[in-house]
Amino acid sequence: MPKDDNLDWYKLYPHRSDGKRETTNAKGQKEQNQPTPQQLDSSPNDKGVVDYYRPVARGDPKDLDWRRKLGGMVMRELGTEEEKKANNILDFFPENYRLYEHVKNTPAEEEGQKVKSTKNHAGGGNDRQDAYLYGHPQGRKKRYRSPLEFLPHLIWLCLDNTGDPNDCLCKICYPEDEEKALLAKQHPMKQENAVEKGGTPSTVTATGGKPDMGTPRPSSSSALQSYVGTAQTMVPPNLPLSRTVDQDVDAQWDVFLFRPGEVVWYNRGPAWGLGVVAQRYNRRGTQQQVTRYYIVQPFSHPFYHLDLVTIDTEQNLRPWLAWSAPDFMNEGLKNSKVTFDTADWQGILEKKYGMGDAQVDGSILAAKAIDDTYTCFDLLGTSAIQSGAKEFHWAGLFLGAEKIWIGEAVRLRHGSGTDIMVVNDIVENAHTGTQPTLRIVGSIYGMATIVHGTQALPVNSHLPVRVQRDMHFRNSITVPANGTSSYWKLQTPFARITINDIKGRWYETSLISPILVQASFAESVRRGQVKEAGVFMNSRGDCNGEALHPDLRKSNRKAALGRAVPPTLKIVDGIEPPPPSQLPPSQQHATLPLDPALEDGRQQQAPQTEMADVAHGALDEFMNLEGMDTDMPGFGQRFY
Repeated sequence: MPKDDNLDWYKLYPHRSDGKRETTNAKGQKEQNQPTPQQLDSSPNDKGVVDYYRPVARGDPKDLDWRRKLGGMVMRELGTEEEKKANNILDFFPENYRLYEHVKNTPAEEEGQKVKSTKNHAGGGNDRQDAYLYGHPQGRKKRYRSPLEFLPHLIWLCLDNTGDPNDCLCKICYPEDEEKALLAKQHPMKQENAVEKGGTPSTVTATGGKPDMGTPRPSSSSALQSYVGTAQTMVPPNLPLSRTVDQDVDAQWDVFLFRPGEVVWYNRGPAWGLGVVAQRYNRRGTQQQVTRYYIVQPFSHPFYHLDLVTIDTEQNLRPWLAWSAPDFMNEGLKNSKVTFDTADWQGILEKKYGMGDAQVDGSILAAKAIDDTYTCFDLLGTSAIQSGAKEFHWAGLFLGAEKIWIGEAVRLRHGSGTDIMVVNDIVENAHTGTQPTLRIVGSIYGMATIVHGTQALPVNSHLPVRVQRDMHFRNSITVPANGTSSYWKLQTPFARITINDIKGRWYETSLISPILVQASFAESVRRGQVKEAGVFMNSRGDCNGEALHPDLRKSNRKAALGRAVPPTLKIVDGIEPPPPSQLPPSQQHATLPLDPALEDGRQQQAPQTEMADVAHGALDEFMNLEGMDTDMPGFGQRFY
């Protein structure tokens, strides 16, 4: 296996698994193949003892420890001499295998009594902190206690073509033969004994770092085959586990369409404005119906900021990429290269560039500026690269107006126009003295349509639940109407792209199209024709007319929003409602008030005529976008 001089780690990809998320117990009852709900409960008992299990996140030291040990042991058994010398890591556990940590913490004893010293391999300050790998098809009670214990099973998955667990020498598959289990630990199965009937082992890929899209790295080991299989024989990586409430919520179908920190159009009554989602939450009514609420901070120019507003229906929100931005109201700004930061706001407020509304132009310039930015968030882990550089792995990315998580789909610029990528990793390489480079790693899919009933639709657990549910909706319309069904066909696993290859995040046609194109969507459903919602939306960068973006990296979301929002604005994660005293008004027709900062002289004074124009409806008249859902000028086209 050739060594990549730029990376210290060679990543191994298991392409077969026998793991099960759900199993049947001895009583014939189905149960999750993981710790029980009682074991997952972190509440202390009546003595104050905390004793529970928790999932180990990707990038956690314990996760890295297991995967590095497994990668090293596998290659020591199956690799060439060159490969054995390298730093090898299992890039992910086989599908449906998940690592859990057992945490136990006993409170300190009363004063005067000896406190038991804490010793555990994790050094986490708890009485115990052991890790267990769940996923074996025999159920949750059959778990692996160490990388060494799992090694024989992993090698069996790598080499055995028959899928017969009787050929596996791990202690779970062969518990009655302790001698063989011990032998498996000390001398894992030899390659020539593991491959039967002339089969060619092809279930592990070894590459230096992340593989380039479509570029195989040959291995000299006959037990390992490079990335040369077709999409039908290759298996994409497992979906990453959610780490936060927001990531878990956004992974679910029909919970919230919009996310904190995202730029949106919001309905002000007869007009639409631009702003950012500051918070979201839901409440149950008297009839147990759930209402979704969004608190939106409107955009403006630096000398004046509108109050927060509450939107109580997603029908009154649109993604930034749903519509083309209107031209500037001030004639002197049209056909210019002005940006939010370079605009002469004092001159605009003094009407030197026309009689237009500075707040409207400020909101347009703000949204365009944000469109060129990106911000990585929620660091999962780092790995050292030679020459003093580092590789950072992130759980999420603010890309322009939108918030994207690993484990979900994005729209792609290349391909058929409706191709998607399921993101598995967001990787940022930072070299001393140079700009960081960002790469998105994931699996690319294209939509395939067949005559229903001619072949079984493939079941793909590597697709996000939202994508699967939306495809189920599509087929429920097309099968009875015209006898066709569709599915997402894997084209390229482990692809690497740049953020400029991404149009934007993917939205469910079943959820967003009834909002964006309500009338035409209802008619297309009646005819049994369901188009991807992405064809009705713009792409990131269209607003500035640029094929390539400057890709301005911002340290956090507030930095990307800049002076278009109040400096005190907070972007709130989670879905808990704010205290009643902090709820902004739900109305969207109120006369726009003066900013108190302008009245007491803390900022430069804005001319009162500017505010008078707004109060008399200049903003409402200009930003009136009613009717654009059906006959929308510029809808789906480039911004102008």
